[in-house]
Amino acid sequence: MLAAGAVGTLDPSVELAAVILGGSLAAGTNITKAGTRVLISHLLIGLPQSLRMSR
Repeated sequence: MLAAGAVGTLDPSVELAAVILGGSLAAGTNITKAGTRVLISHLLIGLPQSLRMSR
């Protein structure tokens, strides 16, 4: 969107669509990352202490 705006003017509807798409993509990746961390944490709770990774 920044590159397209630098080249010329953007139609407001295209700009809004790009903002919504970009925000949705960012939110989706963050939710996926958080869900993966929760899943891994819950899986590690069931492991014996000797098999867990130390921090």
